Parts: sequence; C-alpha cells; structure tokens
Amino acid sequence: MYYFDNAASTRPYDETAEYLKREMLEHFGNPSALHAFGSAANEAVEYGKKELLKLYGFKNHDVIFTSGATEAANMAVIGTVTRAADLGNTHIVTTVIEHPCVSQAAEYIESRGGKVTYLPVDADGLIDLDELGNAITGKTKLVSIIWVNNENGVIQDIDSIVRIVKEANPSVLVHLDATQGFGKISGRIDKADMVTLSAHKFHGPKGIGALIYRRGIMLEPITFGGGQQGGFRSGTVNSPMIGALGKTCELTDIKSIEAKLKALRKHLVEKLTDAFGIGCINENLERDIYSPHIVSVSFPGVKGEVMVHMLEADEIYVSTSSACSSHKKTKTVLDALGLDKNRIEGTLRISMSDFNTNEEVDYLVEKLKAAVKKLYSLKGNGGK
Repeated sequence: MYYFDNAASTRPYDETAEYLKREMLEHFGNPSALHAFGSAANEAVEYGKKELLKLYGFKNHDVIFTSGATEAANMAVIGTVTRAADLGNTHIVTTVIEHPCVSQAAEYIESRGGKVTYLPVDADGLIDLDELGNAITGKTKLVSIIWVNNENGVIQDIDSIVRIVKEANPSVLVHLDATQGFGKISGRIDKADMVTLSAHKFHGPKGIGALIYRRGIMLEPITFGGGQQGGFRSGTVNSPMIGALGKTCELTDIKSIEAKLKALRKHLVEKLTDAFGIGCINENLERDIYSPHIVSVSFPGVKGEVMVHMLEADEIYVSTSSACSSHKKTKTVLDALGLDKNRIEGTLRISMSDFNTNEEVDYLVEKLKAAVKKLYSLKGNGGK
C-alpha cells in the first residue's frame, strides 16, 4: 500500500497502539473514582497532559481533552464568544480559508447576532497582516487563525499574528487551529492563547484531541453533566486515549520529522515538475511558506475523483481535498486562492508522513503520469 492521504489521517505508531491496548485492558477504571484503581487510570491523564504540553514548550497553559480538533475548535470559538453579556456587540476575526470547524462556528456566532470579519488571503494563501491589525476593534473578543491550511499547506506567520493582535488590543484572545501542523513542523505556537489539535493527524488514535488554553481564560461550557475537566467538558474522561495521545507526543521528534518531510517534499516536487511541468503545482515555489507534508497539484480538464480511483487500483491513496469536506462540490479554500473551476475539479492533495519513502514517491508519480496521460488521451487532446 502507498498511502499519501496523511493530512486526512495517519497510521498510529506501533508503540501508541500497544500503549492504548494495555491501558484499555489493565487500567479501565473511571479516572474520577476515589479508589486506587481509579487513581491508576488517572495517571494516564496526567501523563498525557504532561507530554502534550511539553512537545511545544507550553508553560502557562492547561488542557481540555476532547473527541478531536472539531470539538476543541468549537469550544474555543463558541465557548469564548458566548460568555459575552451582549453578543450583538461582540466581534471575532477569522479568515476565508478556515476549516469548517472554525468557519461554521463563526457562522453560528453570526446567526446569534455576533459580528465576524473574514480576512481575505493573497494568491498564495497568506493573510494581509495590515488588514488583520485594522480589523481589530474595541469589541473584538477573538481572532481564530488556521496555522497550516489543510488543502494547500500554506503556513501563517503566527509570531507576527499574535504580536499584531496584542498590540491592537491586548484583551483579544488568539485561537490557533494547529491540527495540520501539530507534531509535523516547528513553531512558537505556545504564544497563542488557545491551540487545538487532533491526535490522528500525527500518528495517534482517532477520537482524541485537545484544547490547550492559557491559564485564567474562562470558557462557556458547551456540554454539561458531571463537571469533569474543571467543568469545561463534562463526561467520563477517556484516560486510555489521553494517555495514547501522550505516548504519541513522547515519540514525536519534531525536528527529525520536519527534516524528513522537507526532503520528501523536495523529491516529490522535482518528480512532479519533471513529469508534468511546474504549472501543475498549486503554490509559489519561490516562497518557503508551505508545510512539508502537503502538496496540491492540478490537472485541468480531468476529474480529481477519477484520478483518485485510478490510483486506488494500484493501491495508491491520495485525496482531492480535505476529507472533512470531500462531500462538498466547491472546495472553498482553492476557490479563495483564485483557482478556476477546471483547475479545482482536477486537483489532488498529496500528503506525506515520516512513514513514506522516496521509492514510494517515485511509484506514485509513475502511476499518476500514466493515469493523467490516459485521461487526456480519452478526451482527445493528446495529453495537453
């Protein structure tokens, strides 16, 4: 199998899977219980928290564990804004290229009377930092920005974003959707007030994520019940999965993974440009602003879905866009970048992990070249 859909989900580390199985079988008590068996289960929670915060050097933050980044981002956006006494006078700032977990949360805030500014991006996917500063007012409560875009891999300048926001209004909270970058690339994401992530994006299990938040921030709970996790998220704490997230963080060497992915990306780009020309790649290759694990390519005039299934016949797995929005006909991120309809429809997202190799990349490009040639031939335009 040649798996290149790692932006959608990754294969868990063997050690993570073994840890999870052991915790589920040996420490299955409720971590909130007062007895020793409950305390043994709670050790996994404390371990998970410690390793998660340590990975990016968070020192003034705490953690709410969730079912994944979608729930965590909803807590960050809705949980922050709905604490406002007058929602009609509350303002948030986000971008036109956010993941639906943020963009639809923002739409919900608008439906309740809140005001939302959606920052545009340039042709490469970066926001205008001057526009960000100008968008912030005395009513702004939150700025929510995606760190690494899930479709074209562009990386926003988080250091500058946090600095500009705090200079404009120190009381504004900065939420960083770090789902695609967490565990893959380095960065001072600890400067943000809130950071959200999912374990399955960096070799952990599905169904566990986290909202890392600066101590002292008060959020409105969006689930109610037994008051677990400081009352922010009620429900039995999933200690085996939290521990497995911690094990994944412990195993993650960001600098090593980032270096390997950069080398893989360089090899992939060289192979793609040799096979199809530089114009097939949806990025500005003169700017070092893209995550090393995502490459977006387009073949106008053919259907991305058809190419996905042709490659699948050779046990190669890629995607057309974000798996979270694959059922939608319009890829809003690519549209925001100014790509025309034919190019969007002919787009593939190739996403890698440290399990991939140069040999796998070679095989992918070889089979992709054959698929594209066949599809253009069937259209009668000679592969142009």
